[in-house]
Amino acid sequence: MDMRLRPGGDRAPLVQSLDEMEYYYTVSGELWERQSLIKAVPVAGTKQLGKDVMNRSPLSFFVVCWTKEYCVMWKNEEAYRRGTSA
Repeated sequence: MDMRLRPGGDRAPLVQSLDEMEYYYTVSGELWERQSLIKAVPVAGTKQLGKDVMNRSPLSFFVVCWTKEYCVMWKNEEAYRRGTSA
């Protein structure tokens, strides 16, 4: 596993709190990072911790919003290229 591929890169701590994780995905996480959460499943920790992570509404909410926003943007760009309206 490449430890540089984490929020903040190699200058960030190896482990983040749930609040830090939520902040990252809400404020500066890229679309592809949010999309990767769609298939996320807990693999360690307690069942309750897994539920807490998966139920963080901003995480799932922003995946959906960014995906929809991207689709709208893409459709608008395609319509512009064709000279039509979306």
